[in-house]
Amino acid sequence: MERVAPVDQWSPRPGAGGRAFGIEVNRAQLPGLLIGAVSLLVMVLAVVGSAHLWATWSGTFEQVEPAAAGSQSLAVVGNVAYLSGTVSFLGPATAPAQLGALNLGARRVTGTIPTTTVPSGVAASPDGRWLYVADTDVGAPAGELGIVDLTTQRAVAWIRVGSGPTGVDVSPDGRFVYVADTGYLGRGSVSIVDVAGRSVVGTVQVGQNPVGLAISPDGTHLYVADSAVAAEIPGAPAPAGPPGVSVVDTGTRTVVATVAIGGPGTIGPGPFQLCLSPDGSRLYVADPGSHNLSVVDTSTDQVVGSVTLPASPFDVVASADGRRLYVDDGAVTLLAAAPSSAHQVFVVDTGTLTATGAVDVGQDPAGMALANSGTQLVVADEFDPGVTVVDTSTLEPTALTPPGWKPA
Repeated sequence: MERVAPVDQWSPRPGAGGRAFGIEVNRAQLPGLLIGAVSLLVMVLAVVGSAHLWATWSGTFEQVEPAAAGSQSLAVVGNVAYLSGTVSFLGPATAPAQLGALNLGARRVTGTIPTTTVPSGVAASPDGRWLYVADTDVGAPAGELGIVDLTTQRAVAWIRVGSGPTGVDVSPDGRFVYVADTGYLGRGSVSIVDVAGRSVVGTVQVGQNPVGLAISPDGTHLYVADSAVAAEIPGAPAPAGPPGVSVVDTGTRTVVATVAIGGPGTIGPGPFQLCLSPDGSRLYVADPGSHNLSVVDTSTDQVVGSVTLPASPFDVVASADGRRLYVDDGAVTLLAAAPSSAHQVFVVDTGTLTATGAVDVGQDPAGMALANSGTQLVVADEFDPGVTVVDTSTLEPTALTPPGWKPA
């Protein structure tokens, strides 16, 4: 398997700055449990007055010192990557909540877009005029969907959506925006926002802790990754079923099928992100719990194949011709609450369902998006304010850290 190390052609990346220490937490603090409802859906215990993050995985509590802020989701419009917020809630806020507009050609941040609290999922309208951002108040819990006019680089509306919005997707005709809501440790849902009316016009109950969304090319079906990650949190309600994918009929706004991902007995974390092949015939599901990339036939809603990866896949993106998948391993951090030692994006051949290459990227890869007609793959980093831009023809990575850029 080919592996390519990154070449830093912009400026040195800062260190992660994250260290974990075992510490005992009074269980009376559990009612203060909050959701860090960003793409990675890290669940946190908020301790009043503390400058540190309290997190739990597998029943053990750790105090994590503030790490360098990074981005977890991004959307590309033209030659600009819009980077969502960040892990700044790991410590005291050092910058206002904002999105960053990173010009890939000029290699600099050309603007910032203020948000309200912690921006997570982002998606652009089909015409590139609007940007939609899920914004979560980790101390409420409450969430909003921001509608950003990219001509003015400012939000024109904020719409209340659920208690912990994460993933965002847009219908092919641009009329509706779908927002995954974690449900604050309970059963999750998807809010349906009418763009013209700037209001929620429907809600669909799905599985526990939905994160990623993918809508079919014809707009008739929405696929929802139900991560069930809260099953790892003491005191959280047990998931109604195994983690998997909810299939939503967008016409009737009902769940018409569920696809189990991860095998019998799997409780979480389950699938986090997913994507469709260009023709919509295949759904690719990144499942960190099983270390698999699952392949679903969308005509039958059955798993028809899988690829086992040496890491914990978090996000997946398909090339425009459908022959390649790019899969990152950012979900490793969920089990460690600290930067992972694996920093790779894997290249998977969709014909043979084998990994044909790997690229070393950043400290902890998170969201990804293709840019410039698919010639570049832009990879956001959970613990680093920079991004990695991968040349998709040569798999040569370039680490970019914009000077002065401090995500929210």
